[in-house]
Amino acid sequence: MELLKTYDQTKFSPEQKLTADIYTWYLEDRVRSHPFIYNDYPINPTVFSVHNDLLQFFTDIHPVANLKNAQDYITRLSQVDTKFEQLIDA
Repeated sequence: MELLKTYDQTKFSPEQKLTADIYTWYLEDRVRSHPFIYNDYPINPTVFSVHNDLLQFFTDIHPVANLKNAQDYITRLSQVDTKFEQLIDA
């Protein structure tokens, strides 16, 4: 945001001015939202939830095509409890 403020916006084309205005709003919105950074809902009934992400990872994303993949799968699966413990702590 500091760098953006250093530009002479009077020299911008209308399109550049619009882009700069939108980007300024975006950055200021990020700053305004900072006090609420930890107010999220990682477990919720939507598809954008930690439990659904894990389900998708273990069923659709993680390959199990050979012994090494299977060993990695089991290692990651054994870390699910830790993931949820950390989530509860957060």
